[in-house]
Amino acid sequence: MTDIIYNITYASGGLRRNETLLVTELYQELGDWEEVRMRVLNDNLLQVRSVASARRIFQEIRGRLQVLTPEEVDILLSGTPEEQDYVLWLALCKRSPFIRDFAVDILHEKCRRMEMELSYEDYDHFFYDKAEWHPELARVSEGTHKKQRQNLFRIMRETGLLSRDNRIIPALLTASLIEAIRADDSAWFAIYPVSDYEIISWTT
Repeated sequence: MTDIIYNITYASGGLRRNETLLVTELYQELGDWEEVRMRVLNDNLLQVRSVASARRIFQEIRGRLQVLTPEEVDILLSGTPEEQDYVLWLALCKRSPFIRDFAVDILHEKCRRMEMELSYEDYDHFFYDKAEWHPELARVSEGTHKKQRQNLFRIMRETGLLSRDNRIIPALLTASLIEAIRADDSAWFAIYPVSDYEIISWTT
């Protein structure tokens, strides 16, 4: 047993890049989350069919943004598309211990060993190993397990960390993103498929 609770509803809807940028810009303008929420819902800025869906999506996006530092949010607003996607991956990993541990234990570790193919079997082994210590995973239905596995692979493709044929793509972090992550917590470098040499060079 562990005190960390894994929530695998993290990946519903994917990376949500455009919606996240919209909400980020609106928060920069209004500076108040309740005002942002009301604007998003009243004007249907997320362009979804139901208010319930809009509420759920907004809450997830807000949760992702609130775990980022001001420097990371600045990159999300003004960085290149690749930098923005890397920041969104960082937000997901901060928001979800399950994604974080998968990124560190599987994605980064396979890249470190130069094993560049990522399979559903890798995910399954990770999931069922963790389920031995996390009863909340053991209660997940097979259908939900498969759906969330598919969602996570889709997110990694959207982030540019995985190719369409499931090959790991090494992350190319820019100097500004490296500085922002280092000022936050250097441990977050390990959520990306990068080499140990690169991490050492960024942290020393």
